[in-house]
Amino acid sequence: MAAAEWSEKKKMIVTAAVGLFINACAGYYLMTLRSELALKEDQHKKLKIEIDALNKIVSQAPLKELTLANRKAEFASKESKLPDSERTSELLNEISRLATKWKCERKNVTIQPGTPDPAKAYVKDTWKTTWKADFFNWCKFMNEMEERFPRFVAFEGMSFSIANNGMIPTGTKHDITVDIVTYRYLKPTLGGSGAPVPTPK
Repeated sequence: MAAAEWSEKKKMIVTAAVGLFINACAGYYLMTLRSELALKEDQHKKLKIEIDALNKIVSQAPLKELTLANRKAEFASKESKLPDSERTSELLNEISRLATKWKCERKNVTIQPGTPDPAKAYVKDTWKTTWKADFFNWCKFMNEMEERFPRFVAFEGMSFSIANNGMIPTGTKHDITVDIVTYRYLKPTLGGSGAPVPTPK
């Protein structure tokens, strides 16, 4: 009788131990699944953010393409308004007239023609010039050139040789060296690189 009771108790203990082991395994498995689920959800959120960002870029692409096309058209329009070779000669003559107006004496001018670039529709020419003018008239001369020819003319490497004998009276003329840069439109020509370089007058 005692042996039978012990056998029943033993069965119960074994059953309980097996149950506990199974529950422990199930609990561990569920914890593992929960951790994997949290990791997957985190990855899903990150991917969703990346997808939203890519969708935004894709949605903006047509607008950016349109903006680029408009900018290219605007640039081509402005570029084509640059003077060709003949107009550059007229431009230099007009500069000479302005110089006379502001009592700026041109002493010397030497052209350094630009090299045509097949990828560009314009050529940059540099005019090495020396002048004799007083400071205020020279400033007025430059200011009017910049106002009248904003797209055609630029100034580089300007330097003054001050006529200094102690006190400098107003109106004293100084030697001025400056590079006047002009841009001319390169007209497409058959078998040629464009319009010839103008000669100063």
